[in-house]
Amino acid sequence: MYNYKEPTTVRSSLFSSFWASQERHYSYLDLDPDLWFKEFRPPTIPDLVKHLERFGGQRPFGDEIFRLNVADAQAFMSGAERAGDGVIWGNWLTEENLYKIRVPLTTSAGIRWKKVGRPKKGDALEGAALEASMDLRGLREGVMYDTPPAFVAGRGKLVDSRGGPSKKEGRLIVVPDLKRHLLGSLAAVPYSSAVKSFSKAEGGVMIGMGPFKGDYMSLASQVLGKKPMYFLMVDFSGYDQTVPAPVILASLQRISRRFEVVPGSDAYWESEYVHLTETKIVLPNGQVYVKSRGVSSGDPWTSQVGSEANWLMNVITFKVRGWVAYAWVFGDDVVIAVVEGPSDPSVALEQYTKTIYELFGLEVKVSDSYATEQLIVSGPEPVEGQSAKFLSSYFMNRDEGVVPVPTFNSVLERMLYPETNRFDEIVELSGQEVADQILFEKGRVVSMYLLSFHNEFAFTMLHDYWNWLDARDPGGGTVRARDWLALFTQWDVPVENFYFDMSGLPTDAFIMEMHRPAYYPPKVSWLLRTRSVRAPDTGVVGEVRLQSSDRREDMS
Repeated sequence: MYNYKEPTTVRSSLFSSFWASQERHYSYLDLDPDLWFKEFRPPTIPDLVKHLERFGGQRPFGDEIFRLNVADAQAFMSGAERAGDGVIWGNWLTEENLYKIRVPLTTSAGIRWKKVGRPKKGDALEGAALEASMDLRGLREGVMYDTPPAFVAGRGKLVDSRGGPSKKEGRLIVVPDLKRHLLGSLAAVPYSSAVKSFSKAEGGVMIGMGPFKGDYMSLASQVLGKKPMYFLMVDFSGYDQTVPAPVILASLQRISRRFEVVPGSDAYWESEYVHLTETKIVLPNGQVYVKSRGVSSGDPWTSQVGSEANWLMNVITFKVRGWVAYAWVFGDDVVIAVVEGPSDPSVALEQYTKTIYELFGLEVKVSDSYATEQLIVSGPEPVEGQSAKFLSSYFMNRDEGVVPVPTFNSVLERMLYPETNRFDEIVELSGQEVADQILFEKGRVVSMYLLSFHNEFAFTMLHDYWNWLDARDPGGGTVRARDWLALFTQWDVPVENFYFDMSGLPTDAFIMEMHRPAYYPPKVSWLLRTRSVRAPDTGVVGEVRLQSSDRREDMS
């Protein structure tokens, strides 16, 4: 048994005060009237149980259609990647590679480590690495490895505060044991790195894509290269919890073909499938739940297998419908380009919604999904639902090419409701507390400024807010590195792209340089503590280093 603490947060009192004094200046915009009636609602333990229940139960699955089409679909996917059908990694299942895995020291190591006084990965790394090394020896003898149960954590979900409780509140996070993290990462990390170099001309997995380095311009070029009639923007409900087990198996099998068959590899991949599909999850009351489908968030393979499964299910859906269409995916996110299909885009969306549910049990959220004939638009900001978007940003034309742009309403929402706010809904702060709070808020402004620079309305508003904060800043504020890191990861700001000179907002030239395809930002050396482990027989179990983790490396 263990204690579960519901995550809590409050709206930004500073931004609330600023916006109350400035809202009239933005009255010409189509603002969300419900903006002020929201809150981050955390999951209770009963909510977490409801989330877990979605990993089981009966859902539609077209088993025969899947078996008849999966081989052809995988052949198409492998051909589309243009990376050949052969092995990419040889001699990979070794202790040497195990000890190269980089681990964030301050995140949880798992409940069993906490019970023995080693709550963080940095505390438990030596013991977990030794266990994983012993498991590698067992794998080479054909013995599948076991792992202790994961535990549950929660994230708040922004909901309408005027409504009653929904069928389940908040978001479920499954936290695996550190040993599971190490062994799963042996193949998951190198595969993620390779995926970024695969061709995306006929769809594909977009792991590694971010808001900078020309990623959206590259994706737009690939999508438009197919000369599609229109695009489908699809939002799934509970995707991670509904992917059928046979789809997970097929996805993992195709990934495994990129790795050399070595002593222990069969037992390794069998173990990975079991841990992915039949994950053991212990609840705070000690009850152990074993799921039967889905890819739980927090696993080393969540992004890779979740994305691979998404692409596979889309390829089969297109074939069953008789369409010529292509899908670009990242986790549960997808943009679909229909080249040949129904002439009416709304009919195509209806057919897609029906077919992917009947085949795989995936539920499309009709209210958040739409069809459009526009991929790229111009203007001061995007209009919700009128053009294509991916990873919550729209494709827009700017001087430096196609860039991702969020809507003004989404910027307001994120500024008003931080998922994590270490400052209470202001009681009475004074002195150092005021300086710390304003510095943290300036960090939020800079982070959002990087992401929404190309939204003309957000650009103006964030400049105004910065000046408003600056006029109230007594100076001398300090913020813990882990608070910065929490902010960046929640907003998907790569830490090495963070502009940390708090004397002013980033320059236009700085941000435009970040969007340049060949741009590689400088390291930010104080943000993330990681440890690379040496083999136990050297007597050196690890050397703590202060460094940021490159976007091309593991951040899980």
